[in-house]
Parts: sequence; structure tokens; C-alpha cells
Amino acid sequence: MASLIEYCNAVLVFELVTRRASIQKIQKEYDSSIIKLELENKQGITFYEVEPANDQGLIIDVASGEIIPKKRDYHG
Repeated sequence: MASLIEYCNAVLVFELVTRRASIQKIQKEYDSSIIKLELENKQGITFYEVEPANDQGLIIDVASGEIIPKKRDYHG
């Protein structure tokens, strides 16, 4: 049985690999570098809020690595 420390280390490694792969995917698919990357947790969902240089906000789901474009509110 794995210890709590081993489990935490495995989760951390998974999270870092997911983040790195997601950033590389953003740079390739959106042809943009990353200006800002913040880890957030809202209503039990952990995600990265990403601000690429092209100003299209994105979210990376930490659990799945899925990249989701942020919806913007436009009030005219």
C-alpha cells in the first residue's frame, strides 16, 4: 500500500505533466505564448485560468487536461 506522501507526489507529478502538456497544446493550437496562469478552485472544481498573449481567455481542467475557451460577456 502506498503511503500518503507517495500518493501526494504522484498527484503532483500528474498535475505538472498535465499543465505542461496543456500549455504546449495552447502554444501550438492558438499560436500564442502564455502571459498569465493561475490555479483556481471554485465549487470544488480545480482549474487553471490562462491568459494567452492573443487575449483569448482559456481554462484548463486540472482533472482532465481539457482546454476550454472562456465565454466573454459583451454588454452593448
